[in-house]
Amino acid sequence: MSPITNCVRLQPHDRDRLEDLIDQFEKAWKKLPPGTDSIEISDWLPSRGDPLRTPALVELIKSDLEIRWRAGRRVDLEFYINQFPELGPPASIPAGLIYEEYWVRCRYGDQLPLPEYQRRFPDQYAEVVRLVENQPVPPPPASIGVGGMSHPGYSTPSTSRTVPEPDWPNQGILPINTGYQLLNRINRGSFGEVWRGEAPGGIEVAVKIIFGSMAEKEAQRELHALELIKHLRHPFLLPIHAFWQLKDRLVIAMELADGSLRDCLEHYRQTTKTGIPTVELLQYFREAAEALDYLHGKHVLHRDIKPENILVTEGHAKVADFDLARVVEQTRRLVSASNCGTPAYTAPEVFWRGKVGAGSDLYSLAVTYAELRLTRPLFPNRNYYQLMQDHLQRSPDLVPLMESEQKVIRKALAKDPEERFRTCKEFVQALELTVPR
Repeated sequence: MSPITNCVRLQPHDRDRLEDLIDQFEKAWKKLPPGTDSIEISDWLPSRGDPLRTPALVELIKSDLEIRWRAGRRVDLEFYINQFPELGPPASIPAGLIYEEYWVRCRYGDQLPLPEYQRRFPDQYAEVVRLVENQPVPPPPASIGVGGMSHPGYSTPSTSRTVPEPDWPNQGILPINTGYQLLNRINRGSFGEVWRGEAPGGIEVAVKIIFGSMAEKEAQRELHALELIKHLRHPFLLPIHAFWQLKDRLVIAMELADGSLRDCLEHYRQTTKTGIPTVELLQYFREAAEALDYLHGKHVLHRDIKPENILVTEGHAKVADFDLARVVEQTRRLVSASNCGTPAYTAPEVFWRGKVGAGSDLYSLAVTYAELRLTRPLFPNRNYYQLMQDHLQRSPDLVPLMESEQKVIRKALAKDPEERFRTCKEFVQALELTVPR
């Protein structure tokens, strides 16, 4: 049996690595260097022996398939089977991967008759038919391109799928009250996607759709987080308008932002060849710090602060994406950190003791600030285990920041959470005293 047919369920940190890998792969396709007409999957695969290699190969093939077909470069699964013997013979190919080829061909190509798959993949044909019946392919789009953020100058890469698009009825009208209309996809990850949409009355909103069954841990965790935060109100928290269950999926309607701090950084790098101006950046972090301290005061931890989760709306920061939020246990300073955060921004105590507290959000905020000031990751490693050792043992390189600014950041990044600032606002106030205005 091919290892492809016997994949183990990924651990949370491996899912984070996989999602980041696919995101970077798709961005590389978008920014092909001169003289290059394609991206090689083999250059992006984890090394042999890495538990992520097999699932990464499957997900990279899914993304590569759609990117090529959208660009008119017609390939089939045999193209990949010939390249990667580890996929095994055609009989070993997962039905989900076969369905992905069918999906992209129907959406962007020749709509190959379904019975043709019985000839090519007889062993998986019954399961492929079941997938098609449960998740029919929507009609080909009038315009294949996916729109970006609404802020002028911000750009969001065109995205491709790693999971089948939900079969929303009535050409993108969600059957809730008088309907939420899906306009264009803004972003997607392995477990969900975000659309620009219109609420009843024509109000622009962002609509987040969590893939998979509501019985799955990811959807249940997000639903629990929403129950925790639905009554919270703060000027610098991204408002959630509504959430509901639809066909066993979780759908969340929220305020539509102009972009994230990641988008803002890319905008400045492309237009001025520099990072976000310090005065502007400090304003965003002052507002984000207020929001985080407010959450902590309500005994809620965010647990996934990073540039993508600090959004910008009309020149102000909005802390977003509470899918990992959790109430702090009243009798303990730290709580269990299962399914917690993104490794590049994760505090040492999460790796070391599996515990997270308000100081962990502060640490992630400091990592985010340092990355945006330096316009590079705090630690360069992408491997999860190397990143873990970096956060646990290494002192980050903060050159060329001024020594006074480095001192403040290092205090916020102390390995022992008791040695950090008491609050996020205290951290930003210390920065404002040291950074030239």
